[in-house]
Amino acid sequence: MNLHHLFLRPIGLILFLAGSILSAQESVDQMWEPDRPNAIAAKVEGKIITFEQVRREMEPLLRQVSRISSNEQEYNANLNRLQRDVLQNLIDQILIVENFHTKGMTIPKSYIEGEFNDVIQEDFNGERDRFLTYLRSQDQTVRDFRDDLKDKIIVQVMKQQMRRNQAEISPQMIKEFYEENQAQFQRGKEVKLFQISLTPSSEGETVEEKTATVEEMLADGTSFQEVARKMSMDGLARRGGSLGWVGSSDLRRELSDVVFALPEGAVSDPVSFQKSIFFFYVEKIREPGPIPLAEVRGTIEEMLSDQIAREAQENWLQRLREKAYIEYFI
Repeated sequence: MNLHHLFLRPIGLILFLAGSILSAQESVDQMWEPDRPNAIAAKVEGKIITFEQVRREMEPLLRQVSRISSNEQEYNANLNRLQRDVLQNLIDQILIVENFHTKGMTIPKSYIEGEFNDVIQEDFNGERDRFLTYLRSQDQTVRDFRDDLKDKIIVQVMKQQMRRNQAEISPQMIKEFYEENQAQFQRGKEVKLFQISLTPSSEGETVEEKTATVEEMLADGTSFQEVARKMSMDGLARRGGSLGWVGSSDLRRELSDVVFALPEGAVSDPVSFQKSIFFFYVEKIREPGPIPLAEVRGTIEEMLSDQIAREAQENWLQRLREKAYIEYFI
């Protein structure tokens, strides 16, 4: 289990700039003075969130904020936005955990213990001493860490439950989305491609000799796929050299130029590339145009499911926030 994935929601809002101005440590020193770590950032139903908690959650992202900001004004704006997002995340976590307990739900102790052991194994290479050193650097006890982990697990469980409870995506919804977003479901020219790859080896025939053998077999009428199974020296050989449907961007430019100049049903001359020799066979050509709904139905269903889940989650959190008594001190 990756701690950063579990402890922080994506802060996608700020990950689109470029540049660098300040170090992460300077950021910490500027935002949190040594005498302020226990100062209150917010109160949620009587529970306190300290500046230290906010700092701890922000710290892994500070260098990235510094790196993506092109000037000091952008840096400060991004840092403030990150602080607000992290604080809101901590507030929402408290509200979700409270909602979990209000509903009388529980998490088996064995599950929490399993996740706890996974963290030590995956994030600290199974070294408990490294784990304890980390806790001391964060001014935490093992119990504090275990309690925090339990809360994170509860948040994930509640979000997953909401996702399972969302409305089913109907075929009509998928069809309407497809028709309204045709621009998203276009493809360029594609070919159904097969290849034979010949590479140098220290034993047996030379690449040139193998090339001559392939040319002779193809000239005798042996199918391209059969020649690929017998002669190709890559992982595609057992599949008759099949690469499936590919677009020009799927291949290196040197190879793409050759492949997309071939007519349907044609085999290329031997192509020399990086000490290897390739033969290509274009079985079929698919011209540019819309991708059929049947091919993107699963993708659209996933997109709609994610969208509905995000909206449902935000509405749910908004209801929890409206019912709660929250005080902000930042």
